[in-house]
Amino acid sequence: MSSRHHDEEMKRESNMKRLVSIASIAVVTGGFLWLGELQAQPATATAPATDTAAAQEAEDEEAPVQQDELVEKPGMYTGVVSCANTGCHGSPAPISNSNVLQNEYDTWLHGPPRSHVRAWEILLNKESKLIGKNMRLKQSPDKAKICLDCHSTNVAKEKVGGTVEIADGVQCEACHGPAGGWRARHTQAGWTHQDSVNAGMIDQRDLRARAKNCLSCHMGDATKTVDHELIAAGHPILTFELDNFTESRLMPLHWKALKDKPNAEAYGPPTHGVNAWAVGQSVIFSEGLTHLSRQAKSEKWPEFASMSCAACHHNLRTGEWRQERGYSGRAGLPPWSPVRWSVLRHVVAEVAPEQQAGLDTDVNELATLVASMRRPEAVAEKADSIAKRMSAITEKVESTQWSEKRVRSLMSRIATDADYFYRNDRQSAEQATWALVSLSANLSRTNPKLVRGGVQKSVDDLYKQLNKMPMPDEYESSRFKETLVQLQKQLK
Repeated sequence: MSSRHHDEEMKRESNMKRLVSIASIAVVTGGFLWLGELQAQPATATAPATDTAAAQEAEDEEAPVQQDELVEKPGMYTGVVSCANTGCHGSPAPISNSNVLQNEYDTWLHGPPRSHVRAWEILLNKESKLIGKNMRLKQSPDKAKICLDCHSTNVAKEKVGGTVEIADGVQCEACHGPAGGWRARHTQAGWTHQDSVNAGMIDQRDLRARAKNCLSCHMGDATKTVDHELIAAGHPILTFELDNFTESRLMPLHWKALKDKPNAEAYGPPTHGVNAWAVGQSVIFSEGLTHLSRQAKSEKWPEFASMSCAACHHNLRTGEWRQERGYSGRAGLPPWSPVRWSVLRHVVAEVAPEQQAGLDTDVNELATLVASMRRPEAVAEKADSIAKRMSAITEKVESTQWSEKRVRSLMSRIATDADYFYRNDRQSAEQATWALVSLSANLSRTNPKLVRGGVQKSVDDLYKQLNKMPMPDEYESSRFKETLVQLQKQLK
């Protein structure tokens, strides 16, 4: 069998497993019973084990446990199909009189090629196989833990109480938490959102919690990361921006805006838009500092994934601008990439101006320590110190009310900093572009005229520049600077 046919066969098999799993849930729940009706039963009630595969698996365990007891245990993963009943989150279309859309499963299942549902399938393509070869993995990428930990909901067997398929990719519980403690009870009268959070749900209304959960894969945590070795093997450089990543085609809309919910004021401050963007900027910087500290304390220091790629990877024939712009430290040292600070510094200047100068100084000192590559203990100490300071600043960012005037002011700050982005790397320019895309989109919702104005045209031009020039060698820093200057004129 050819490699292409093998991959297609595996995809067909994964899709068939989804259908079989849904059918199994239908059997367990009595075929046509809605999950909501099951949830009305006492929490201690148990149904007869009718899933043959689950029963066989239980027999193989040293201490057999009824499958439904495992499913309803806090911290246990029940699988995406446990949410797929048409009366719960598996409706083929939104239900207008519901507090939630109820078609979340369908939205996830039919996501675009690079969405969460396709994350595991990516591991079957030729690029992933090449990365696996370069990394000398003992297993193919679709079976290797280093890949599965982010490209699927890869949880330990003892934490699985339902049907969790690796081929499902990044499924509901990867973002919303193991459902065992709350799935059967979260629709019961008197059961609150906080009850679900206490029982193991990840609170996606909490912007800091949401950002940290996303970043566990989109940046890395104590157990997994995309380091320089993996990037050199061919893995894309990790990037992240909370608002754009949760409002784009990569994460299709599957929630109701607060304004569309009954008693919207009871849900607290806005959980999307500028609020999500600003808190995301603060959290990714703080988490990035913690990540850097871990790297500095490890045996793999120096870790070049935290440094500016273009410092080493650039076209020597056309790279004169790097000499023209100068260096913040000694020429030739690979600087720490300012990507996570490049835009946040303007948020801090807007909401906590008394902190901005001091943080700028600290960040410059940290960058100097990273570039020297000789004092990892000092790097870790400085990174931890800045991260500690950021906690109070994140609280300020989270409580800020973002009026149209304030959003325009923030966009103007970023655009005015054209020289900063000219001097620094493509990743920083990319972060600035995403910021401006997010901020202008939110302005356009309240003032549609902006869509046809010069502001939007300049923002679109920035996005097109980076989209057409995905490689560091192709990025034109001078052109990016010129477009920012033009945007600043439009914002006056």
